[in-house]
Amino acid sequence: MKKNLYRWMTGLSLMLVWVLSSAAQTAPTKNLWPAVTKETKPWSRWWWMGSAIDDKNLSLRLKEYALAGFGGMEITPIYGAVGYEKQYISFLSPEWMRLLDVTVREASKSGMGIDMNTGTGWPFGGPQIEPSNSASRWVINRYELKEGERIKGKLMPTDPRQVGSGAQIQVVTAYGPDGQAIVLTDKLSPDGSLNWQADKGNWEVVALFSGHTLQMVKRAAPGGEGLVFDHFSGKALKQYLTRFDDAFGRSNHGIGSFFNDSYELFGTNWTPELPKEFLQKRG
Repeated sequence: MKKNLYRWMTGLSLMLVWVLSSAAQTAPTKNLWPAVTKETKPWSRWWWMGSAIDDKNLSLRLKEYALAGFGGMEITPIYGAVGYEKQYISFLSPEWMRLLDVTVREASKSGMGIDMNTGTGWPFGGPQIEPSNSASRWVINRYELKEGERIKGKLMPTDPRQVGSGAQIQVVTAYGPDGQAIVLTDKLSPDGSLNWQADKGNWEVVALFSGHTLQMVKRAAPGGEGLVFDHFSGKALKQYLTRFDDAFGRSNHGIGSFFNDSYELFGTNWTPELPKEFLQKRG
């Protein structure tokens, strides 16, 4: 009797385990994993070499990318391939913008998104950047004076490239033999000469100019060539983005997000507004 009851209970337990296991395997799983969207799929950088693009190939490539499982592409225009110069399209030109619209439309058909680098090559810059708004660096001249001596002529950078790019003097200081440190900026004449003569002993005068790195955009796409802009200046940023405002108008043209591809500002360490901001924040 006990033996039969044991077998019956064992069989019932095994059946219960099987029923629960089967139920678990067939239960709805919609709440166990979020729905797959374009944001949860991998995206890829999409180099537009010379922006040598056309309607047919844009549509074809986007279908292939969608079939491969991509959720979207990040467009970065860059230099073109040799031999395809006749197919280059100037960055942000009306034709370039038309093809961008084609890209967004064809991507949407396949459930994909499109992001875009707000520039070409690296770092940000272009033909709209004037020298005065280009990437800045300090340029320092040092003058050794003896008692009673003055600096002859106009204070200006020794590098003619800095003079040609409009480098402006911003601060002049003098250091004496007994640790004296005085500011001479207010002694500058309108013509750039310094109205000051050295006191007793030997003095060093230091003139700081707001100069420029003269860096050009590297690997720029056609239509994106030009000076790198001053990333520390709101005025320079506005000049840079005005070109995009003109091209895009009041629409993002379906672009999901714009991004800065790279910050490779070689030698930049200054901006003309720095002394004013430093005084305001640090006294």
